[in-house]
Amino acid sequence: MTDAPQYEWLDNREAILKRPDTHVGSVVPRDVERAVLGVDGAAKVVRAFVSPAFEKTFDEVYTNALDHAIRDNSMRKLEVHLNQATGVFHVKNDGATTIPTGNWSADVAIPIPQVLFHELNSGSNFDDGRKEMVGGRNGVGAKVTNYMSKWFRVSIQNAAEQMTYAQRFADNGSVVHPPQYSRYTNKTSWIEISWLPDYARLGMSLPLDNAVRDFLVGRVVDGAACMSKKVNVSFNGTAVPFKGLKNYVERFGGAPIDSLSTWAKEDDVASPGMQLVVTEAPGGREPVRVCLVNGVRCKGTILDAVERELGNKVLGQKPPKAKEEILASCVDLFVVARMKSPRFDAQSKSLLETPSKDWGFAVPSLDNAAKKVLKLDRFVQSMEALAMRLDSKVVAKAQKSTGARTANIPKYERALQVGKKPCTLFLTEGDSA
Repeated sequence: MTDAPQYEWLDNREAILKRPDTHVGSVVPRDVERAVLGVDGAAKVVRAFVSPAFEKTFDEVYTNALDHAIRDNSMRKLEVHLNQATGVFHVKNDGATTIPTGNWSADVAIPIPQVLFHELNSGSNFDDGRKEMVGGRNGVGAKVTNYMSKWFRVSIQNAAEQMTYAQRFADNGSVVHPPQYSRYTNKTSWIEISWLPDYARLGMSLPLDNAVRDFLVGRVVDGAACMSKKVNVSFNGTAVPFKGLKNYVERFGGAPIDSLSTWAKEDDVASPGMQLVVTEAPGGREPVRVCLVNGVRCKGTILDAVERELGNKVLGQKPPKAKEEILASCVDLFVVARMKSPRFDAQSKSLLETPSKDWGFAVPSLDNAAKKVLKLDRFVQSMEALAMRLDSKVVAKAQKSTGARTANIPKYERALQVGKKPCTLFLTEGDSA
């Protein structure tokens, strides 16, 4: 019999702790610059030093709450709390329904919440026939947040079962405390997830500075743009002062160009479709791009398609890169979309990969937006300046080809089409020549 000392056989939790980048991204912090809204609705550009893994562990829990608003249209509250000094998070939402508190099955005597928040590859998103329009997909989600935390607590008030369930996990999910049950008599259900991230593992340190807080607040406020207007979103007890994408966009200060939607009603975010708002980008800052797919902030196929369609309408097919850059600098783009079972490049979900044929909708016509962009003073002036630069280069090249014979003639500009087509000579007086 031989042993295998050079190999390791890890369970799911141990493997994620050793290689977290495969599930939540890198634990190496980097400078991130992002245009966001504060909880007061004020626009700002945040420059924060955060690791992708830290951002994603928060986002996994927050996206679960956003998903519940799609599954339960009676949800009215989504509350997020963060203590910058201690680093403890709380995410809480209500609804008519919530997670059952009984055992997984007659054969598996483990409570359903314990499986959903601790056992990898469990959840409600594996039925591809149902194809829910939520952010979850792979049965990973908040379990990874549990594994990347010093402690993690699930609290459920189930009105249908008249039961309260509370369970605590510790030491990166290695310690599973037994759940505590008690009687619950209210008519509204609640679920609250609380956790203390393992900041050392995530490449972060305490206390969290204001830039990191503002970065996370921006993500919380995103929720108000992509959920039903019936849901009230708050951070540390302060309610976000607006609801819906249009109100979200107004806070960034750009003059409106066009607002488009494939939904019959703006609040119909539980069916496949998209809403798009195009505004003029104010001078003095970088253009803003926000794309929220099933509540997940990402880049990828939808945003690419919108930019490509607008570019084709304004600039024509295959325009020079310089013209594309001018167009991109003149407009802000905001997208909220819902689709069935979106596919992302990785569990970090930073890049949407679902091809347009699988969206269940198409980018709405941008003809009207293109007409308005073509009339923007900033766009017109930038395009004219580009044309002058290009003309100057052509003239300079032509002058260079004439040699020294004309180099010293003041105000001389050589004809650019010499020898290519019949010419007409105009004799004029003074600088008109």
